[in-house]
Amino acid sequence: ELLFTGALLNDRISLLALGHRHFYELDGVPIDYDIAYVYYQQMAETSRQELYNPKAGEVFE
Repeated sequence: ELLFTGALLNDRISLLALGHRHFYELDGVPIDYDIAYVYYQQMAETSRQELYNPKAGEVFE
């Protein structure tokens, strides 16, 4: 599925969407707070890394 591919590439939106699926029991995915936590934690880590090391073209000059 596309979200899993995005999560493997550390796409923040994909990680957030997968976390929400497990946290809120969306799209037939059973509630699993531990898995949701892992997705949210990875999203937070990716966001922090991108904040301190922005990609080219993402910085206002």
